[in-house]
Amino acid sequence: MIMQSYTPIQQKILGILADGLPHLRAEFFEMLDDPFSNSQNLNSHISLLRKKLRPQGQDIVCEINCKRISYRHIRLLQNPYRG
Repeated sequence: MIMQSYTPIQQKILGILADGLPHLRAEFFEMLDDPFSNSQNLNSHISLLRKKLRPQGQDIVCEINCKRISYRHIRLLQNPYRG
């Protein structure tokens, strides 16, 4: 994965997700280090990052467990986003 094509915030998000484990939304809010950041800001960053990852056969999935939302970086076995 070439990190130059990602914004600094996207690089930080990918850095958190690099271990392949689920990470709670709170971790991302701490990383954003912005008292005005909210769910919509985070959702926007994740959405734009997904658009860059999908053509590479990767994605970020949202997992909900006991009302706790977390994200995980995955690699797809088959890339349904390629034409």
